[in-house]
Amino acid sequence: MLTQKLVDYGLDTHEAEIYVFLSSIGPAPARVIARKFNFNRMKAYRTLKSLEKKGLIQSTISRPIKFVASPLEAVINRQLTETKMQLSNMEKNQSNIIEEWKKIIKTNSQQLEEPRFRIYQGRQEIYDLMLQMCNRASKNIYLVTTVNDLNRLSYMGLEDQLKACLKKNIRIRILTDIQKDTISEVEAYNTSANVRHLKLPTPIRSLIIDEKEALTTTSMEESINFTTQSDVGLWTTASNFVVAMRIFYEAVWDLSTDSDARIQYLETGILPTTLQTIHDIEEGYSKIREMVKQSTNKLDILVNDLRSITLSYFDLEEAAKKGVKVRLLTHVDEFNLDDISMLSKIVQIKESFTEFNLELVFKDGKELLRIYPLSETGRNIVWSNILPHVETLGIVYEEYWKRGIELESQIKWIQQKNLMNTLKQSLLKMGENAIEKILQNEKIIDSVGKEHVFELIITKRVSSQPLCINIVTEKDVFNKILVLGANRNELNNFKLVLLSWESFKAEEKRLAELYRIQLISESNISKITEKILQL
Repeated sequence: MLTQKLVDYGLDTHEAEIYVFLSSIGPAPARVIARKFNFNRMKAYRTLKSLEKKGLIQSTISRPIKFVASPLEAVINRQLTETKMQLSNMEKNQSNIIEEWKKIIKTNSQQLEEPRFRIYQGRQEIYDLMLQMCNRASKNIYLVTTVNDLNRLSYMGLEDQLKACLKKNIRIRILTDIQKDTISEVEAYNTSANVRHLKLPTPIRSLIIDEKEALTTTSMEESINFTTQSDVGLWTTASNFVVAMRIFYEAVWDLSTDSDARIQYLETGILPTTLQTIHDIEEGYSKIREMVKQSTNKLDILVNDLRSITLSYFDLEEAAKKGVKVRLLTHVDEFNLDDISMLSKIVQIKESFTEFNLELVFKDGKELLRIYPLSETGRNIVWSNILPHVETLGIVYEEYWKRGIELESQIKWIQQKNLMNTLKQSLLKMGENAIEKILQNEKIIDSVGKEHVFELIITKRVSSQPLCINIVTEKDVFNKILVLGANRNELNNFKLVLLSWESFKAEEKRLAELYRIQLISESNISKITEKILQL
């Protein structure tokens, strides 16, 4: 089957299916693809853009934009060439890599104790083991478990055991999920340990003693029963395993919340001032949606593509319905133009004046979430309600917003760009024998060395004078004529053309004639093409 064979060449299943579909039916818009494969528009656009980057499909200049399959022979040949080059480079570097590896090999002549593993079953047996482990501690006790488990352990004497360890200057850390109805149980441990809040997705238990031994639950149920056999744990002295668990514990510890701050929030509703690093991208996007949902006053968003942070029209519509003032700085292109136009009815939108790889979301001027790419796959995600931090990046946002391009101007530019693309294709088709080449958005040098940029520059086979064409709107016709006219003497070697989709006024025609500037006003691409070819 062709689809499966294309997967063998590096495509995923959806990409292969869409490529085969486009090959069979010809050019098709994204909405047809989405309907055919039961995708949402976001997923259809992402897959089409991925195929376009790989050279498997091309987009047309029609409106709506359509996508057409590229010849498979060229795509496969390019893939084979790239694979051969990669294999060749790997062969060249083989000896160097092996030499580098040999340099870092370390041998250990000391005889190591064989690591031990053991399964413990039954709550009573596990609790006895935990107390023995704490008694063997000399430096650190790291525990993560539920509040219910802490409560049961207190009956087994864990609190007294930890107090005795504290007198030996042993560092004791406890991570648990603190809720409003468990505050008193947590406070009982605050006198003997450093307790912090961590949201636990499921009942878990892990105990790490120094870097020597560790216990982790493989099955744990939350009943009050002390004799249950459903409680199962794995204990080990394998150093690599214990060290890995300790490193993971310390990383999670850094993300947790101080128990006093958590209790204050549960009792008063006031969030503690903090800066939190989020390591999971989906958790970061979930936090953004939470901020949007909880906003009451204003939302400021800076993002390359709204779809990339999984915010939808309906998310922002709900915020706007509550009276939240939403400002969105983003990039507008032909792919998201329809969505942005619809969104502009409920939020303020501007096109960013420059490229950026930073994503910012501000909630009510009090909270901030920042996403900054560390690499192609890694992200640095930080949430903060520290006011100086929020206000500092708020100044950055205001500068971006102040210099942003109004949405109406950006939409006109995109439409103009699409029309010029269509006109270029029409000229190449109808003037195949007359036109030597067409340049788009290129510079020319006048007789005194000054640069001028035109949207189309056409070189004809039978004329030594290139045609230099710019599109004008109703508002800037007079000004464009004056600018070209002021430079007419230096541009004598070029035919100057101004194109409008609206009719020119009598005074504009007289002024253009004075400066020997050709005016073309048509709304039909074919007629515009004919008039240009007649010049």
